[in-house]
This record gives sequence, C-alpha cells and structure tokens, in this order.
Amino acid sequence: MIVNKFVMQYIVANNIGTTVTERFPALFYRAAKGDYTNPAQVWLSESRSGIGSAMSYMMDCASGQTAARREQIAREAKGTLLEDIFNFPFPDVCTAWKAPDLGDEFRAPLKSDVPVLFISGTLDARTPISNAEEYRKGFTNSTHMIIEGAVHSDPLLLSSPKIKEGMMEFLRGQPVTATKIQGTPLKFVL
Repeated sequence: MIVNKFVMQYIVANNIGTTVTERFPALFYRAAKGDYTNPAQVWLSESRSGIGSAMSYMMDCASGQTAARREQIAREAKGTLLEDIFNFPFPDVCTAWKAPDLGDEFRAPLKSDVPVLFISGTLDARTPISNAEEYRKGFTNSTHMIIEGAVHSDPLLLSSPKIKEGMMEFLRGQPVTATKIQGTPLKFVL
C-alpha cells in the first residue's frame, strides 16, 4: 500500500468532522516519524468502500460550475495545503463518464421571495458559508443557520437539538430564533 501526498490530503478532506478526525494528531505524528501504518489503514478502508450513487455524481456533473468558476478553483487551489482534493473526483469523473453539462444559463443567479432556510457548517470545505451567503442575495425571504463545527455531511438532526428546533420553526412559518448554533466540538486523542 502506497501512502503519498494525495492519500494524506484525501484522508484529511474526507474525514474532517468524522471519528477519524480525533485520530489526526496521532496519525500525522506517527507519519512524521516514518510510521504510515495508520494512514495506510484509513486509506485501505476508504478505498474499499463504495463510491456512492452514480446518479448523484451525474447530477453534480450536470449542474457543475461555470468555466470561470472552475478556473478560479484551480488557481486558488495551488496556494492551499489540500489543493483541490475537496472536489475530487470532479471534474475528471464528469469527463470520464461523458456527463452532460446543463450550461451556464442553468447556473444563472436565482431570484425568489419564497421562504428559504440555508444551513451551513463552519467546517464545510465543500460548500462553505460564503456560498450560501452568495446565493442568499437572490432570496429576499431567507434565513441562514450556521452551525459551528459542522461539516458537509454532518448529521444535522443529531448535532444539536437547536437545529431541529430551528428547522421546525421555519417549517411552521415562524422566525428562526437560533441562527448561530454551537455543534459538538472536535475532540482529539493521541
């Protein structure tokens, strides 16, 4: 089993906020000392798991991003520690599967006064808070709930009872009273 830069980036990007996160200090400490057993075990486990739904990939490929946005991502990724790993396997999987692209018109800014509740996590590197704020500009009747410490795949109903309460307030047409919620803090073990 080969553990290289890609593998280490992948482990971080796909496990921020999971139970693997608590082992990051030990994992990286041992790797820095030349022991790659733990990263190899995590990588082996991840590489043996399924890739998920092909339909989900095709939907992401079709809606995708504009060419200008993709160029921005590529340019900005060069100066970051994890580079473009958060977007893996995109856009390459789209090309390989010959996925259709709905085009830039599909991605044009939306405008609506329909009530919308945006929910973001502060540790969501795939869809950061700034994305929701950008889209909120077109939704005049929106609320943004921000969960401190939540990631992209955070199990929202389990993180804090305040999240469910806020969602229920929104669904009842009431103002959402908690728009900033403290999620479960990350814990680390050595």
